[in-house]
Amino acid sequence: MNDPEEHRLVVKALTDGLTNCVYWKNAKLVKRLIGELRGITPKGIRDELIRGVRDGSVPVRQKHEDREWHSDDYEFVYYAVLPIDAFLPHGLFVEMVLHDDDPEVPVVVLVNAHPQTQ
Repeated sequence: MNDPEEHRLVVKALTDGLTNCVYWKNAKLVKRLIGELRGITPKGIRDELIRGVRDGSVPVRQKHEDREWHSDDYEFVYYAVLPIDAFLPHGLFVEMVLHDDDPEVPVVVLVNAHPQTQ
């Protein structure tokens, strides 16, 4: 992990219980990207992510942003794989970024979701 403090803020945003601190950049895009979400709404994905991180069953991983078209916006991206039945055996990949690094009330934006392939 390259920035443990930023990672801590992402986890804090997900676990503090302030759902307005975790939101989709574009929920309609996510719905289109993974079809009808196999019966799962973008809000349901967000809620499962929060629940899983909060109870420790879903780890949040930090990755240096190396995609050229995003590297000017964020140094790191974060991801988690949710073990949602409709997406098993591999789960649902959810990508997020730290949007506001306020140490008291950090904000995370969910930017992508798709079935995990491996």
